[in-house]
Order: sequence, then structure tokens, then C-alpha cells
Amino acid sequence: MTGSSWNTYRSTTIPASSWNTTIRTYWFTSRGTSGNTTRVTSWSTSVTTSRNTGGIGISSNIVTFCIAWGQDVHINTNETVKVETLISGSDILEMETPFNNDDIENLDTHTSPIIDSGAGLVMGEVSAAIPISSSGLVNINSGSLLITQDHRQLVKRSGSWVSKKGEDLLVGDYLYHIEGSEVEITTLELDHKNYYQVVLLDTEPNDVFFVNGFLTHNAKIKAR
Repeated sequence: MTGSSWNTYRSTTIPASSWNTTIRTYWFTSRGTSGNTTRVTSWSTSVTTSRNTGGIGISSNIVTFCIAWGQDVHINTNETVKVETLISGSDILEMETPFNNDDIENLDTHTSPIIDSGAGLVMGEVSAAIPISSSGLVNINSGSLLITQDHRQLVKRSGSWVSKKGEDLLVGDYLYHIEGSEVEITTLELDHKNYYQVVLLDTEPNDVFFVNGFLTHNAKIKAR
């Protein structure tokens, strides 16, 4: 069967106390007249993560702190691209903040009276960009920002900047906008049921970037 081809995938499940994570790597193979099989050098990887109803725990190797497809990410002060077009090595606009922190527990308990630690807007790089299908999406201010329910969002609450999970945000919290203003959260909608295409981004050297003009934290891709 000369020139025939197949789509092939490998599936790996990472066990966790309250997450099911499946990684699939797809590649193309083709068979020539001799019956030999050739692996093409291009492939793609997708990650599917779902939450069990038994509770919230972060113990899988890949944690879904993500933002939804179709949103605009600043790659410099004047230009944005859709989040799903970003790849490892892409330029991205960051900001030096007191929340450049890899440890989730410390991040969740850290507070700061300031959000800009002095250097302001700086250029960074995407170290990882992984497309994921995930349940649990938080809609902030009628589509102004869409994040997964465990994504850490930077907000000002009671006069201090804090990092809160999307599902723990409150009406009356304030987002930081790229123009330097603070935008109040007036509406919040949480969808626990449906699945959405989202992207997990890890950025360096700082751990924040701008989505639809709003400052948000990145995801750290490491074992817990």
C-alpha cells in the first residue's frame, strides 16, 4: 500500500489524588513499497485534565493554571497575539512584581501594598505553551478575562495585592490594567460543567503577563 499514512498517538495518564491528566503525543507515519515505516519529524502534544468531585488538590505533574483560547496576550507594549498562537520561545510582555514566585503555597499567602516592584514593564519569554481541554472556567466582567478556576489571578483586595484562585475571586476585587489603572470586578460567572480549550503558559524571567490588558500570573510546570 504505497503512500498510505496513519495518525498515531501515545497516551500517558498521570495519577493524582484529585486530578486525572492525560498526555497524548501525535505523529504521522507512512509506509513505502518496501513495507518500511518512517516517522515524520513533526508532532504535537495535547494535555487533557479533568477534576474529580472528591475535592481540590494540586498533586499532578502538570497543573492547569490556564487562560481560555481567543484572548489577546501582549507580546510588547503595542502588539498582542491570540494566546493559542504562542509557542515556547515567543516574546511576551511581563512586569516586575513582588509575585515572581514559583511556590504555590507562598504565592497564595503573599500580600503586597504595591504591584510594580520598580522596573515596570519588561520583556520576557514563553518557556512553555501547552494547549489543554479543561473544565471549570471563570468569566470575569462579562468576558473581559477568562481563566480556569484554579488559575492564580492577581487582584487588589482590602488595599493589598494578593494572588487568588479564579474560583475565589470576589466582586469588588480590582484587576491591574496595562495602562496603570485598577479595574473593579463587577461580575463573576463560574462554569463547573463544560469543557473549554485553554492554554497553560509558563513565562520567564518574571511569572506574570497581560491577557486582554490585565495582569495575571503564569503557570509553573513542575512536579508537586
